[in-house]
Amino acid sequence: MDTISQHSSKLIARYIPSPESREIIQSAVALANAVLRHKAILPKHKRKMLKEAAWLVSEADGKHSTRYRTKRVVELATKDPQSQIKIQHEHVVPRAAIADQLFAHPNRVAEILNTVVACIVTQDEHNQLNREFNGWKRYSMARARIEVYDMEKVPPELVNLEELEDQRATVPTPSLRHMSAIALDISAFVERCRTALLSGERTPIEFVDKENLRNNCLPTLLTQRSINVYAIWSRGIGGTDWSLLYIGQRENHAGWKRVVQHLFYKSEETGSKLDLVKEGVSRGDEFAVSAILVEPDCLRLTVECELIHAVTREGGKLPWNQKHRSKPAKRRVVPISSSPSPRP
Repeated sequence: MDTISQHSSKLIARYIPSPESREIIQSAVALANAVLRHKAILPKHKRKMLKEAAWLVSEADGKHSTRYRTKRVVELATKDPQSQIKIQHEHVVPRAAIADQLFAHPNRVAEILNTVVACIVTQDEHNQLNREFNGWKRYSMARARIEVYDMEKVPPELVNLEELEDQRATVPTPSLRHMSAIALDISAFVERCRTALLSGERTPIEFVDKENLRNNCLPTLLTQRSINVYAIWSRGIGGTDWSLLYIGQRENHAGWKRVVQHLFYKSEETGSKLDLVKEGVSRGDEFAVSAILVEPDCLRLTVECELIHAVTREGGKLPWNQKHRSKPAKRRVVPISSSPSPRP
């Protein structure tokens, strides 16, 4: 371990950023990014390399030429430059904690690594640091408060550890309370989709073979256009009104294929409503479909979710839909007051 006597001149010198520090930090950021993105590297090896990246950043200006050094270190280097007291390059936020932050926020590598800071302490001071905290609280809450100099100032100035901690803590992990939501009002768009899908044309499906549904098919006119959001309807024998059973979605190149899986046939591993359709056909129920094409295609998921929410919120059954349901809105019951009955 290094001693005061080995580095006394550096320990009392003013802090001046190294001309190479920027390049070193950029290299460490590149290293951390590469490690986080590489799928073949084991997590334990990633952690080791991320801790190494934090070390590289902390030494960017020199191992013993850091901006922050404890009062004890500076005084010893000034008054007793031959002292054999041992010193350490100490990470204000332990490297393990930095690695945790990098794992948690892989898209903020540069931001996190640019907050890495080191302080030169004596071995005894290192042993007194409060292990329950990260950052400068480890110094202010140590067994005996550890005073720290800012060596960039001329002459060096003792720092306010609480203010320094507040500044440090706000950079790598900004409070979510100060982040505003990014909102997009799609209500009009969803309403257009609802009108087209649920109030538009419904095409009855003819089951020519009611024993083996696999021998049936969709009307040719239906499959001539692409769709990605669809609805399945039914009505009983002699009924006139269609009941909405299900709202679903699938990529536009496979929309009708998914409807076929619901109505006619499917592989064993594919989930669909075919068994329910078979039960309905055996009872003599009629089935119909309606469908729309939502563009861009990725919006089909949002439209499906919003429509299921809207229908179930308004009391619609949608018995075949299990996800995205809303509780029906409660109707407000207003009590009717009545005048007391006259006594006999």
